[in-house]
Amino acid sequence: MRAPSLEEPPEVILHSGVRALGVRPAPGFQDACLAYVRLLMDWNRVFSLTAAQSAGEIIRRHVLDALALLPYLRGWSCLDLGSGAGLPGLVLALAAPERRWVLLDASLKKTRFLRQVCMELQPSGAGPGITVERCRAEDYRPERGFDTVTARAVGEPRQVLRLATPLCAPGGRVLLCRGMAPGAAEWTALERESGVARCHRLVVPGAAHRCLLELEPRPAAPRGVGA
Repeated sequence: MRAPSLEEPPEVILHSGVRALGVRPAPGFQDACLAYVRLLMDWNRVFSLTAAQSAGEIIRRHVLDALALLPYLRGWSCLDLGSGAGLPGLVLALAAPERRWVLLDASLKKTRFLRQVCMELQPSGAGPGITVERCRAEDYRPERGFDTVTARAVGEPRQVLRLATPLCAPGGRVLLCRGMAPGAAEWTALERESGVARCHRLVVPGAAHRCLLELEPRPAAPRGVGA
């Protein structure tokens, strides 16, 4: 007989984590987010979308980490590069449904999952502002640039900045969530390639070291505009 789990219920973990972060997601976020976590667990049994094995682990390792970016979003239009299982973009879209979100990923199984989540959450009003695009970042040609571009566990900061620069609106921001802060050489290179560069220490419940790189790309014409 298996020993009973001593882990707190997912709704308790999520509620206490949101309070600890000090963020204020939209009304209805908790129910929508828990529905997303249940879908992720169901799909994960077949498609291996995340290494986390329980709802509590998904919330602690991924959902709260994504929510920590909420105060740094700017503008109305947001793009999540390499969205994967929807982290951080889908979580942030559920927390801030007044914004328009594009979740971009080249993987068929991941974009299928994201579309399924949006379809199942739509009756509750949680998905209308979300568009899922299956495409490589290098090949993506939006009609206009985004106010905020997010990325998590996609690649090295300079590489992500170069991919994101043509996708940003003038004055837009790139938010890169990572573990340790950049070293001196890496930071100098980032400052040289961006107009504004800031490093914010994130206090995420259960996470040892998290930081957010906030970068403003130097002005560049979006790829494909007018083509």
